[in-house]
Amino acid sequence: MAYLLHIHFTYNVPNPDTYFSKESAEKLNLLPGLQWKVWAYNTEEKTGSGFYLYADKRDAEIRAKLAIPHLSSLPGISDVTTTIYTVVEDLSRITRAALDVPANPSYPPDFEA
Repeated sequence: MAYLLHIHFTYNVPNPDTYFSKESAEKLNLLPGLQWKVWAYNTEEKTGSGFYLYADKRDAEIRAKLAIPHLSSLPGISDVTTTIYTVVEDLSRITRAALDVPANPSYPPDFEA
């Protein structure tokens, strides 16, 4: 089963690229259990989002729990929310969703966020 984590936030900086960098992408690419991430922002609404695909719900839950305090601590970031969705895999494959990407190793069983 696959899980899609949506992290959404409001930003109050002139340029959203302040938070979107190659260094951030390389760091997030190492997240335990992560298969892929899509970065997005809306300049009119001053909101940003990240969409993360996980094969393991626990990995998605841990990432969601860690993301809220981290993002909320950044200057100009507020209203951080997270939602985890169960992916409808058979229909998503029909519409060419990349679900079969290898995942990073998961968080250790004793890891607590």
